[in-house]
Amino acid sequence: MIRFLKRNTSLQTVRLDGFPLDDDGMCKLLSDALETHPWLGDLEINGGDSAQPSSVAYILRGVVRSPRVSALKMVSHLCFDPNIHEPEYNILLLALLRHSPHLERLSFILPTSNQQHLKHFISALSEFPKLRHLELVEYSTTTDTDTDYPTDLILASSSASAHLQSFTLRSSQTRPTLPPPFGARGVQALAHHQHSRTLERLDFRNCGKVESKDLQLLLTSCPHLIEFMAIDAEAPSREQNRSRIHVTDLAASGAWVCGGLRELHIGFTGFATLTPTSNESGSAVKYYTNLIYTRLASLPALKTLCLAGGELLPPSPSLTTDQWIAYFDLSLKTGLSKLATLKKLETLNLSQMTHLRIGKAEAAWMVENWRRLCSVTLPVQDPVTMEEEYRATAARHFVNLICVRPTLTVSIFV
Repeated sequence: MIRFLKRNTSLQTVRLDGFPLDDDGMCKLLSDALETHPWLGDLEINGGDSAQPSSVAYILRGVVRSPRVSALKMVSHLCFDPNIHEPEYNILLLALLRHSPHLERLSFILPTSNQQHLKHFISALSEFPKLRHLELVEYSTTTDTDTDYPTDLILASSSASAHLQSFTLRSSQTRPTLPPPFGARGVQALAHHQHSRTLERLDFRNCGKVESKDLQLLLTSCPHLIEFMAIDAEAPSREQNRSRIHVTDLAASGAWVCGGLRELHIGFTGFATLTPTSNESGSAVKYYTNLIYTRLASLPALKTLCLAGGELLPPSPSLTTDQWIAYFDLSLKTGLSKLATLKKLETLNLSQMTHLRIGKAEAAWMVENWRRLCSVTLPVQDPVTMEEEYRATAARHFVNLICVRPTLTVSIFV
């Protein structure tokens, strides 16, 4: 590998997996090789579970001589907890940050158990005015509820006059009894004018939960968003996939301003508190249902749409069929036809939906109006809910339409 690096001195990207960062000799050889790469711009090092300060120092000598480094990704083996090996990890990460003045992309696992090291990270990040893409991985077993390092790092990038284009936050664990790892303060930092005018991608799929009002604030503040992902369509547990917009928050704030959105992963909740046992509450349910359709219809550039539902509503003998029709269930009777504006839609994922009433007419309508639709994912049949019949038949209706559109793929999420 070292010989390859020495012979190919025009490399712009170097990614090393499992490199022995505890071997002074190998690190010195790598340093000598990196010095010969004047065009190096993307550096990724996976050092496994060990690192020695002296070895890291050798590598840094080579990196410093590559002034074009603009992308730095620090990753680790799945078995490597940076809180256990924190001293070595911090030495490597901080040193690389301080020697990469042209950094534009940064992805790393940030230890959260040492407040002094956090201050060093925040200070280092404030020196990157070119930073555009930030990905943070929460890999801590701490239960400290005062930790708000994502927000501090966003604010640090703001002080450096950086303008973020993408922000991703991932959490290694669920925290149902603790505050969300990313709260209102962090969302307000992203929604600030400095970032809101440049943000194109936000990814919260793997960070437990972002509050309803915070999701809504971002959608009403960032006009240039292209991707907005608040839920994980493949999450094995609802505890790992809890971000939803409450329908009352949807009505309380303004319209979404991200008309150029191409990919949206979002969920809606709150209908359980609006059970239509009276004409008044039934009207409220219809109002919020129409509001959801209106918000989605305002996104004509959508290519991927992943929807999730809220609470499971138990069957009730007091509810008639007409009353159940009032819910957001992607049926023609509740307003599916309003989504005729989504002419570019290619992928529809409904694996996290809790209420569906997609029959033959709905399936035919989707294929007819969404001419580019090529992939549909449906939830597995749930015998507990009253929508069993509809879930069982929805897939069959789409499968029958494959003969009309051979490119259509229908999947059942189990």
